[in-house]
Amino acid sequence: MSGTEFDIVIAGYIKQDPARLDFDRLAKLVEGKKLEVQGAVLVSKDDDGEVTVKQTAAGGLVARFVEHRVEKGIADKIGAGLPPGWAGVVAMYERGKADIVDATLDGAAKKSVAQVDGRGEKQFKAAMAEAAQGLKS
Repeated sequence: MSGTEFDIVIAGYIKQDPARLDFDRLAKLVEGKKLEVQGAVLVSKDDDGEVTVKQTAAGGLVARFVEHRVEKGIADKIGAGLPPGWAGVVAMYERGKADIVDATLDGAAKKSVAQVDGRGEKQFKAAMAEAAQGLKS
């Protein structure tokens, strides 16, 4: 898997329920081994702009990173592109599975995808920031 290329998607939802539904659908694909992700995260952004991680799935780099760093600013990166009151699904997945991920997150009002160029925290953060910026436009 060392040559595998990954993308990060941030899918934005106007309401919480469609975000949870799509997140659960994504998690079921992972549990059923129909999709492999490095991690998936369900977040919400309250009316005051505070981002809360609601649920993580699949372990891997994303989930471990978010669980460990959410208090240290990663939530700001995740939620930077989400308007107040919105929810989001963030997933890091094998680039070749983009069609499956896109179809699974079909309830999103907006989506932004960024390529993860390499491995490690720095590359992950850069891709996360790029995806968040793309969600704003």
